[in-house]
Amino acid sequence: MPNRTYYWQVRACADPGRTVFTDADIISGRHFSFTTDQLPAPFSKSSPIDNAAAQPLTVTLIWQPAAYVDHYRYCVSTAPGCTPLTSVGTATNTNFVGIPGQSYHWQVRACSEATCSAFRDGVHSQTGADAWPQLVEGSAHECSTQCSLSQRATSACLARSLACLAPDSTMPLPIGK
Repeated sequence: MPNRTYYWQVRACADPGRTVFTDADIISGRHFSFTTDQLPAPFSKSSPIDNAAAQPLTVTLIWQPAAYVDHYRYCVSTAPGCTPLTSVGTATNTNFVGIPGQSYHWQVRACSEATCSAFRDGVHSQTGADAWPQLVEGSAHECSTQCSLSQRATSACLARSLACLAPDSTMPLPIGK
């Protein structure tokens, strides 16, 4: 159980009935104790929002800080269910560089101690999902040149990129389509 103190003692028994024995710390006669780590407090993933479209190739993953954290770990995958292994220390964001036209899932984990045996995973504040659709990069597509690399993270560029969605679709066009 998290955040609980346990007491223990070792006893050496000389007979099967355990009537003749000696405690391991006969001089002090006290029990030893240890306390388990507190689980990190619940926290949420902030950005990119759930199912965000037309993300730049470099995406900043952002989450809210959690209490009782030693460090955070994250993962990004093309399939749901990745295991966060990459540590970012106590930072509450990190950058990820994607591949044009690829969809990604991500997770962040708050660890309460160095080995991360006591942890809590972040959830999206909107729906609890962890995916964002395909990333868009410059190509022959008519909308691809609207934003320079330095402008891609701005709200104006995002608004223009959203206008480039494929007809009758909510997914942006990937490279070469």
